[in-house]
Amino acid sequence: MGQRKRQSKPKEIHTFLGLKVKDYKLQVVSSINHALRDPKAGFYSMEESVYQFGTELEIRGEAIYPEEREGEEYSAWVRGNEINPGEFSLTLKDVQAKNGYGAPKYRTYHGREIPVFEHAFSLGFIEKPTKRRPTGSINAWVAPQVASDYLTLLSSFSGPLYLDVHELKVERRRRILSIGLQTSDPAEE
Repeated sequence: MGQRKRQSKPKEIHTFLGLKVKDYKLQVVSSINHALRDPKAGFYSMEESVYQFGTELEIRGEAIYPEEREGEEYSAWVRGNEINPGEFSLTLKDVQAKNGYGAPKYRTYHGREIPVFEHAFSLGFIEKPTKRRPTGSINAWVAPQVASDYLTLLSSFSGPLYLDVHELKVERRRRILSIGLQTSDPAEE
């Protein structure tokens, strides 16, 4: 019998992108759920809250590393709310893959059983600058308290600020695995 051909996994490229913050804009909003204002609009989940609150920061900056992306301009949209209701309260147990009988899946790694997780998670996505769109975009969703902490740091710190983004590229998609605002240059850490 012939050997079974193993399906290759898409190549994953991890990049740590550092931006020096130039300026920022802010919007804080409280509203009644759009489904109550216009139920015909669709695109809502019955699990959504009636009252919605959010903080949205646009942080503009220039890439300082890695070297091949140095000088690229980005607008980072940091939103202090969940993409989907309850998403920020998920546990690892909640996202562990299940077999056909509903039991948790495991795989063996160096003689140890380790859990298998359902799918790729991210805090958002990144679009690199192009000739047609010279400013790249970073879209991230964070917990409301984190957005509030970003705002506190942006409005009260007088020195330079940096955005540190862990990007995972699989095929043509760039996902955000972590994003942080800090007072020290992440290239020097």
